[in-house]
Amino acid sequence: MKILVLGGSGFIGSQVCVKAVSEGHEVHALGRNKPNKVPEGVNWVSKDALDYEGMKSFLQKESFDAVVNCIGILFDYSTPLRRLNKLFSGSNSVALNNNETYSNIIEGISLNIYHILKDTDCKMVFMSAAETKWREKKTTRLFERIFIPKFLKEYLKRKRFVDDTVSEHENVSIFYPSIVYRWNQFWKLPVVLGFRLGSFITPILYNPIHVDKLSHNIVQTLYR
Repeated sequence: MKILVLGGSGFIGSQVCVKAVSEGHEVHALGRNKPNKVPEGVNWVSKDALDYEGMKSFLQKESFDAVVNCIGILFDYSTPLRRLNKLFSGSNSVALNNNETYSNIIEGISLNIYHILKDTDCKMVFMSAAETKWREKKTTRLFERIFIPKFLKEYLKRKRFVDDTVSEHENVSIFYPSIVYRWNQFWKLPVVLGFRLGSFITPILYNPIHVDKLSHNIVQTLYR
């Protein structure tokens, strides 16, 4: 297959690229800034995914068999915590201006891709978050309402809007990871352990997933 990975320099996106290449696919990775090292076999595309017309022209010209959107941001420009993205983003990206909001990065890019491709045969994969499922139970809805800060409520709101919009399309797959990790991220390991144990005790926490397993699952869903 000819596969495009948006956010191909990020933590999840880069591993999706490596996995897809290892299975013999033609892989293109898209991002604003080319990383210092592009995985072997990956074709890099420097492009701003926020540019709707540019993305529309590019996607229509290239005719990809599958598009995997791994672009995301945990702390957007509205919060002073935005520099913490360096701890969560494989590309070390930080929201630098007021265009880099949850509305644009999470909702805008995903829905632009969806609307460009929804009438084609292209398979689409979107990354949501396990915590969006808090709305499904009374106890977790209450937890979110009381304890989750305003900016993260906005994050979940945008994720849910995308999920609700794209979920019924037959060519769309949505993944719902919580904490994604790899073993050499030592600072994450206490969080991973806490979430793993907590997932057996409370519906508020979800079991973490290793980035290799997640990337494997993403590529496998493209065969369906």
